[in-house]
Formats: sequence, C-alpha cells, structure tokens
Amino acid sequence: MMNKKAIAAFAAGATLLAGFAMATPAFAGARKDAMQKAEAVYNAEHDVRDARKALEKDKLALIEANSNAALLAAKAKSAKAKADAAQTKLDDAKKALEAATVAYADKKLKADTGKTKNFDEWKAEYAKDNDAAVKAEYEKLNKAVTDAQTKVDDAKHSYTVGKNTVNSLTLAGVAEGLQALADAAAESVSALKEQVTYDESNLKTAIEYLNALNGVTPDSTKPDQTKPDQTKPDQTKPDQTTPDHTKPVQTADPTKSAASAELMRTQVVLAEADATNKDAQEKFVKSKAGFEAAKTQMAAFDAQVKSAADREEALRVAGKTDTDAY
Repeated sequence: MMNKKAIAAFAAGATLLAGFAMATPAFAGARKDAMQKAEAVYNAEHDVRDARKALEKDKLALIEANSNAALLAAKAKSAKAKADAAQTKLDDAKKALEAATVAYADKKLKADTGKTKNFDEWKAEYAKDNDAAVKAEYEKLNKAVTDAQTKVDDAKHSYTVGKNTVNSLTLAGVAEGLQALADAAAESVSALKEQVTYDESNLKTAIEYLNALNGVTPDSTKPDQTKPDQTKPDQTKPDQTTPDHTKPVQTADPTKSAASAELMRTQVVLAEADATNKDAQEKFVKSKAGFEAAKTQMAAFDAQVKSAADREEALRVAGKTDTDAY
C-alpha cells in the first residue's frame, strides 16, 4: 500500500501532465495565428510592391505615349500644312484663269454688236483665240492650273513611323494617314491616364490594407505649413491676379519627353531590383522565423518530457520508500 505522501505525489504528477496537455493546443493555436498574420503581412507587402511597380511602368508608358503623340501630332500638322498649301495654290490658279476668261468674254461681248455669240460662248473662245497676246496669257494661266493640279493629285509621297513606311500617297493622303495615327496616339494617352489613375487608387488601397494589418493609423490632420514669421497671403488683395489660362497649350518637347522616359525606365529597373532584393530578404526572414519557432516548440516539448521524467522518478522513489518502510 502507498502512504499519503505517495498518493499526493501521484496526484501532483497527474495534475502537471494534464496542465501540459491543455497548454500545448493553446500554444499551437497562438503560433498558428501569428504565422497566419505574418503571412498576411508578407502577402500585403508583396501587393504593395506589385501595385507600385505597375504604377511606375504605366507612368513610363504614359510618358512615352505622350512623346509619341506629340511627335505624330507635329508630323500630321506639317503634312496638313503642305496639303493645304498645294490645294490653295490650285484654287488660286483656277480663280485666276476664271477671272481672265470672264474678262475676255466681257470684252468680246461688248465688241460683238451683232450679238453673234452669248457670254458663255465667248468664254469658250478664250482657249481657242489665236491672238498672240491672248494665247500667251491663256497658256500661262492654264499651265499654272495644270501644274498645281498635278501637285495635288501626284501620288508619289510617303510617310514613315518607326520602321513602317507607307508609299504612293498624295499630300492629302499623307496628312490623313498621319492624322489618323495622331488621333490613335491621343486615345492611347487618354487610356493610359485612366490606367495610371486606377494604379494610384490600387496602390493606395494596398497600402491602407497593409497599414491596417500592422495597426498603423495615418494621421488625417495636416499641420499648418505657415512658419511663425510668415503670414498667409491675402486672397482678396487686388494685386493678386488669377493666371491667364487663355494662352495656347504648349506641346510636349519630344527631346525632354525622351529624357523623362529614360529616367522613368531607369527608376523602374531600380524598383524591380529593389523588390527582388526585398523579396529574398523576406523569404530569409520568414524561413528563419519558422526555424526559430520550431526550436522554441521543441524546447518546450523537451522541457515537458524532462519534467514528466523527473516527476516519474520522484513518484518511483516515493513508492519504493513507502514499500521499504512498510
């Protein structure tokens, strides 16, 4: 039989083991929650970087699209000016020939006392008159019309955009083709502007979610930027005029746009390299954290086993002592 000391020792050991059994699931649950939160933060940080990368890429695309649109708009404007000039020259030549024809018919009609021909018939005679002066005048005016018409109708012009060249076009055809490309480029710019706006909103949402996971609450109040020794400008003073917004819009400088695009491209490359580096660092930290958690759990289990073994030894000694005493 066991005495009261042995019974108490057995009871204490059973209570300790029961406590370990109850604590182990709680420890595992807390660790699971911590790992889930860490994974959520890790994924949220990835989402922020992906959103920022998408924004930078679309900003770069927008800069390039603006540069391309400005270049095409300039080419289309120049081509239209050439086509309009050719058409104007043709119209002027036709007007000059018509004016000379009318003047000739008026003169002949007044001199024709017998009314042998009407006005339109005398107009037709202008091209047939063999008088040297009249003939020279007509041929000169008619040649001007013919030459101008040839320039308008001649389909020997072309335009090149990138590596593509379109041939066998009239001046008007070149202008129309370039204008169509310029319009398409402008639509592309509008679409990219909308995409950048979406990217900015998406990045803002991703950052807000990450801040929420980390328990960060942004301060919604803004400090007064006016320094103590400075006063805010009086918006009602008459000498403060509103800027004139009626000035013509300045077109983008293709050279500056190209430089901006190159700068943005470099920034994107650096951002991608930085994101790759951060990703590798986070994977290392996550792996290290998992290893440390496993070590902690193993240490806890080792402590439980050792404590149980010590308790078992104490119970065995207590039981043996009681038996010997008995």
